[in-house]
Amino acid sequence: MNKHQKISEYASENITYGVIKDIINDAKYRHLAVLFSYPMDKLIINFDSLTSEEREFANNPLTHIDFIVYNKVSKKVVLAIETDGHAFHKGRVPSLQTL
Repeated sequence: MNKHQKISEYASENITYGVIKDIINDAKYRHLAVLFSYPMDKLIINFDSLTSEEREFANNPLTHIDFIVYNKVSKKVVLAIETDGHAFHKGRVPSLQTL
């Protein structure tokens, strides 16, 4: 954790950012870049196929994608990543012992 830039108050997002940065620093991925907290309404091109509820959510200025990986030359998004921490899943995901 200490070797990477702190971009969030959440450890899960800082870890994810560090892993992404480590990967895109490899020579074969240097054409890629990462952005943190990208607005969802900037990512969706066509809202026509969304329900009114989905459209309202996507257009909310607080709605964002945690990480966008994009091609630095074409500016096209190649990957969108949402990082949820342990607290998000606590009590909602069955443990291996209950499966």
